[in-house]
Amino acid sequence: MKNYAPSRMELAPRDIVSRSIVTECLQGRGGFVDEESGLCYVLLDLRHLGEEKINKRLPMIREIVIKTLGIDPVDEPIPVRPAMHYMMGGVHVDLYGQVMLDEDKTRVPNLWAAGEAANVSVHGANRLGSNSLSECLVWGGRLTGAAAARYAMSAPDSMLDYGGDIATKVANEESRIFDKLLHKEVGAENPYSIREEMNRTMDTYVYVFRDKSGLEEAYSTIKRLRERFPNVRIEDKGRYYNTNLRDVLELDFLLEQAELIIVGALTRTESRGAHYRLDYPKRDDANWLKHTLYFYTTDGPRLSYVPVRITRWKPEERKY
Repeated sequence: MKNYAPSRMELAPRDIVSRSIVTECLQGRGGFVDEESGLCYVLLDLRHLGEEKINKRLPMIREIVIKTLGIDPVDEPIPVRPAMHYMMGGVHVDLYGQVMLDEDKTRVPNLWAAGEAANVSVHGANRLGSNSLSECLVWGGRLTGAAAARYAMSAPDSMLDYGGDIATKVANEESRIFDKLLHKEVGAENPYSIREEMNRTMDTYVYVFRDKSGLEEAYSTIKRLRERFPNVRIEDKGRYYNTNLRDVLELDFLLEQAELIIVGALTRTESRGAHYRLDYPKRDDANWLKHTLYFYTTDGPRLSYVPVRITRWKPEERKY
């Protein structure tokens, strides 16, 4: 890390540490490859801290490593590689968590979102450590939670019928899942093969480093996978605890999300936080200091943007 962030070392922001790890791997200095996945990784060495300090400051880290890898970080280094585990964006909401139907004027009655599901603009392009906890407490437990509760307690029963017959909509969705999807004729496509190719594509082209040609390749692949998806085969026809059906429904959502992520990354011709373009390595506040939004329409996703609201601290160049 002396080569990447000498003043912060391994405590530099996670996007910088992630790029540092992958750079070491790409330049042949990672030195370790997982036999099953074929992925490169580096080693995080905590042994110099000693057992007493690890138990006091990092007890959960030690427990997780022992349980999942069979390695005790007191005695051995930990294999590490960047992974996506938090969605920094989310459903477009106002300051109090009510879902927006457009950029900034129309709210959706009866619908609220908080926590990782919502984008209340806390994280920007790169979440800071523990900001997820603040987001859940401030919005889930206070702002959104309180506003939604007040609304629910005072809303008339007629509000439950907003947008049409709810019972009919529920019945139609159940029919789509259990009649048209679960009990359709046997399909030829294995959903787990589609998911494996999706994962490999996103990991190769939409990972820590991105560029135009790779993103275009990823877009073409994901489009082909989405075309194959309607012909997936569901082996388990049961209506209870059907993980096969759950996996297929999840894959449907993941393919849609993958396509939107790729389109947003292709359009954003700069590097900002966790979004890093090798062909556009500089941050461009003049053109891209704004949030990317997608809106569902009958003609497909509508891409839009809203400006970043800046109050106390203006964006500055990061130097470590």
